[in-house]
Amino acid sequence: MPLYAARTEPGETVTVGADVVVCVRCGTTHDARALEQKLLTELSGYLMRADEIQRVMRELGEPIAKSTWHNWRAKGKLQPRAWRHNGRVLSHWITSEDEKLYRLNDVRSLREVGLSATTVLR
Repeated sequence: MPLYAARTEPGETVTVGADVVVCVRCGTTHDARALEQKLLTELSGYLMRADEIQRVMRELGEPIAKSTWHNWRAKGKLQPRAWRHNGRVLSHWITSEDEKLYRLNDVRSLREVGLSATTVLR
């Protein structure tokens, strides 16, 4: 059964999840942060299209500006990990029309490095 909850961090307006979530079917209480970490671990190696990655990042409360996304690709910081050709996922492209696939963990790592570089040390 899918579990949904919302939480807004103190001083923030972005909703990113809750500490505890209760199953509407059975009433069991779950540690939402533990479930979120488990999901992130499972998703980290998934290959996704650019629009899917951006949607997932927004849903995680880790949005990426389109300009940042394009900058990462233009500078070679973010490379496709695979391509989809006629429904098959390949480690190389066959035609320029093949769909580029990216790894979620690569994007999250780049975002974290960018945040670290712009954080003022006190």
